[in-house]
Amino acid sequence: MSHDIKKNVADSLGLPRDLVMGEVNVRISGKSRIFIENYRYIIEYTESVLKLQCRNTKLKICGNKLVIEYYSKEEMLVKGIINEICYY
Repeated sequence: MSHDIKKNVADSLGLPRDLVMGEVNVRISGKSRIFIENYRYIIEYTESVLKLQCRNTKLKICGNKLVIEYYSKEEMLVKGIINEICYY
Protein backbone atom coordinates (compact mmCIF):
# COMPACT_ATOMS: atom_id res chain seq x y z
CA MET A 1 0.00 0.00 0.00
CA SER A 2 1.46 3.36 -0.96
CA HIS A 3 2.31 6.12 1.50
CA ASP A 4 -0.52 8.40 0.27
CA ILE A 5 -3.13 5.64 0.40
CA LYS A 6 -2.15 4.70 3.97
CA LYS A 7 -2.33 8.37 4.98
CA ASN A 8 -5.80 8.75 3.43
CA VAL A 9 -7.07 5.55 5.08
CA ALA A 10 -5.78 6.70 8.47
CA ASP A 11 -7.42 10.10 8.07
CA SER A 12 -10.72 8.64 6.77
CA LEU A 13 -11.03 6.12 9.59
CA GLY A 14 -9.80 8.49 12.28
CA LEU A 15 -6.85 6.23 13.10
CA PRO A 16 -3.57 7.62 14.43
CA ARG A 17 -1.14 8.15 11.55
CA ASP A 18 1.82 6.84 13.52
CA LEU A 19 0.02 3.51 13.97
CA VAL A 20 -0.96 3.09 10.33
CA MET A 21 2.23 4.53 8.83
CA GLY A 22 4.62 2.89 11.30
CA GLU A 23 6.13 6.26 12.18
CA VAL A 24 8.27 6.62 15.26
CA ASN A 25 6.43 8.02 18.26
CA VAL A 26 8.54 9.92 20.82
CA ARG A 27 7.14 11.13 24.15
CA ILE A 28 9.34 13.22 26.40
CA SER A 29 8.79 13.68 30.12
CA GLY A 30 10.91 16.54 31.40
CA LYS A 31 14.65 16.25 30.78
CA SER A 32 15.02 12.78 32.23
CA ARG A 33 12.63 10.35 30.51
CA ILE A 34 11.84 9.52 26.90
CA PHE A 35 9.43 6.85 25.67
CA ILE A 36 9.92 5.63 22.10
CA GLU A 37 7.53 3.49 20.06
CA ASN A 38 7.89 1.95 16.59
CA TYR A 39 11.67 1.78 16.41
CA ARG A 40 13.31 -1.05 14.47
CA TYR A 41 16.65 -1.66 16.20
CA ILE A 42 19.46 -0.10 18.21
CA ILE A 43 22.37 1.19 16.12
CA GLU A 44 24.54 2.49 18.96
CA TYR A 45 24.16 2.69 22.71
CA THR A 46 26.52 4.30 25.22
CA GLU A 47 26.05 6.35 28.37
CA SER A 48 26.06 9.52 26.27
CA VAL A 49 24.36 8.57 22.98
CA LEU A 50 21.57 6.31 21.76
CA LYS A 51 21.00 5.87 18.04
CA LEU A 52 17.95 4.03 16.76
CA GLN A 53 16.89 2.90 13.31
CA CYS A 54 13.23 3.65 12.78
CA ARG A 55 11.11 2.81 9.76
CA ASN A 56 11.56 6.06 7.81
CA THR A 57 14.34 7.80 9.73
CA LYS A 58 17.04 7.43 12.34
CA LEU A 59 16.74 8.90 15.84
CA LYS A 60 19.66 10.14 17.94
CA ILE A 61 19.40 10.93 21.65
CA CYS A 62 22.35 12.64 23.34
CA GLY A 63 22.79 13.16 27.05
CA ASN A 64 24.50 11.92 30.20
CA LYS A 65 24.00 8.72 32.16
CA LEU A 66 21.55 7.37 29.56
CA VAL A 67 20.06 4.03 30.57
CA ILE A 68 17.57 1.90 28.68
CA GLU A 69 15.21 1.20 31.55
CA TYR A 70 12.90 -1.04 29.53
CA TYR A 71 12.64 -2.22 25.94
CA SER A 72 10.68 -4.64 23.81
CA LYS A 73 10.47 -5.27 20.08
CA GLU A 74 8.36 -2.15 19.56
CA GLU A 75 8.99 0.28 22.43
CA MET A 76 11.55 1.47 24.94
CA LEU A 77 11.94 3.77 27.93
CA VAL A 78 15.19 5.70 28.27
CA LYS A 79 16.18 7.55 31.44
CA GLY A 80 19.04 9.94 32.08
CA ILE A 81 19.89 13.57 31.48
CA ILE A 82 18.59 14.24 27.96
CA ASN A 83 20.31 17.12 26.18
CA GLU A 84 19.36 16.63 22.54
CA ILE A 85 17.02 14.62 20.32
CA CYS A 86 17.44 14.71 16.56
CA TYR A 87 16.38 12.89 13.43
CA TYR A 88 18.97 12.18 10.77
